[in-house]
Amino acid sequence: MTFYTDVSSIAYSVIAEFGQDVTVTRSVKEVDQVYGYQYGDTVETGTFKAVNPPQTDMFDDDALKQAATIYKSIRFAILAAYNTALVPRVNDKLTMDGVDYVVFGVTPVSPAGTDIVYKLAAGR
Repeated sequence: MTFYTDVSSIAYSVIAEFGQDVTVTRSVKEVDQVYGYQYGDTVETGTFKAVNPPQTDMFDDDALKQAATIYKSIRFAILAAYNTALVPRVNDKLTMDGVDYVVFGVTPVSPAGTDIVYKLAAGR
C-alpha cells in the first residue's frame, strides 16, 4: 500500500461514519460501427459512501449559474473513492436519499494518481 492508498482508506472510513450510501448508475449504449445507430443498453452501477456538503466551494460560480438555468434542484456530494471500480462522470445518474439526479460536474481529488474522493454536482 502506498501513502495515498492509506489516505483513501481513511477518507472512506470518515465518510462512511458520517455519510450515507449513494448509487451512481451509468447507461451505455453500443454503437454499430457500420451504420452508426445505437442499440442495446449496458448498465454499470457503483455504490459509494458519500457526504452532502454545503454548496459553497464545490464548483465555480459560472458552472452553478448555468446549471441553475437547467435544473430545478441541485445537490452536491463528496464520494469516497476507496475500493470502487466505477469512476463517476458527467451524465451518470446519482441516486441520493431515494431521488435521482443527473451528474453535471465531477472533480476527482487524485494526488499522485490515486483517487481519494470525487466531488460531484448533480441536478434534477
